[in-house]
Amino acid sequence: MGNKSKKVTLYTLRNKQSLAAQITNYGGRLVSLWTPDRDQHFADIITGFNNINDYIKNNVYFGATIGRYANRIANARFTLNGHEYTLETNDGKNHLHGGFNGFHKVVWDAKPFKTKYNEDALELSYISKDGAGGYPSTLKVTVA
Repeated sequence: MGNKSKKVTLYTLRNKQSLAAQITNYGGRLVSLWTPDRDQHFADIITGFNNINDYIKNNVYFGATIGRYANRIANARFTLNGHEYTLETNDGKNHLHGGFNGFHKVVWDAKPFKTKYNEDALELSYISKDGAGGYPSTLKVTVA
């Protein structure tokens, strides 16, 4: 797991209609979404695990922010401006969802805030360094 010195935290966001979302900064994951059914009984409608260790040990993408690339890159290679880049092979001979330590396996910086409507919100940010997974250039990512 990348960013071992950062603390993994679970954030709970609620809106005025009592909808609740739980997001962890490990992988920028939506881990639960509590919403009412037609009888106003709340249930979690997200597929996932009940603890962080299962997310760490299983190579799944449940609720995760995917990157640097979402989907497969055939033969783990691409050409940009005449230069060929070789990426990690984590799906047979292909590259999938940013590699072994893509965005789904890192600990993001998190900043809770209130929207202009005074509702809970969360900003996640991450800096993917030049060469991470084989990708060129440093990439600064923010998700709110």
